[in-house]
Amino acid sequence: GRVDVIGSRIIDVMFGFPSFLLSLLVVAIIGVGLWNVVFAVGLASIPHFARIIRSAALQVKEQPYIEACVSLGFGRMRIMFNHILPNIIPIIIVIATMDLGGAIISIASLSFLGLGAQPPMASWGSIIKDHYNYIILGKPMLALIPGICIMSLVMAFMLLGNKLRDRLDVKN
Repeated sequence: GRVDVIGSRIIDVMFGFPSFLLSLLVVAIIGVGLWNVVFAVGLASIPHFARIIRSAALQVKEQPYIEACVSLGFGRMRIMFNHILPNIIPIIIVIATMDLGGAIISIASLSFLGLGAQPPMASWGSIIKDHYNYIILGKPMLALIPGICIMSLVMAFMLLGNKLRDRLDVKN
C-alpha cells in the first residue's frame, strides 16, 4: 500500500548514496565519536537490509498458506507476525551476520579518518592511523597487526553467516 510505496522511495533515495559516504555525511552532521559512527554506519546499512527483507516478505506473501490465512479471515498483523516474520527470520539473521563485516570495516575506516573513537579510547582504525608512519620506518607490523585483526574478524563473521545460511536454509 501507501506505506510500502513511501518506504520504497525513501530507501531508493538512500541507495543513491554509497553507504560509506552516507556514513561520513551523518557523522559530519551529528559529530564525531564512537557511538555516532556506529549510528551512522547502522543508518547507512538500512537500505540493503530493507530491500532484502521486503523482497523476502513479498516472496513469502505469495505462498499458498498465506492465501489460506487471508481466506480464513486472519488479520494483517496476525499474518505478518505469525506467518511471514517467522519465515524471514533466518534471512534476517544471515544478512545481519554477513553485513556486520562491512560495518566493522566502515567503522574502522571512519576511525582511521579521525571520526570514530576519540583518544584515550582505542579502535583498530585509530591504531592503524597512529602507526601508519612506522611502515616507512621499517616497523610495518605495528600497522599490519590491527589490519590482520580486522580482516580476521570480518572473515569470522562471513564464515558465521555462511554456516548460518547453510544451517537455516529450509531447502536443504
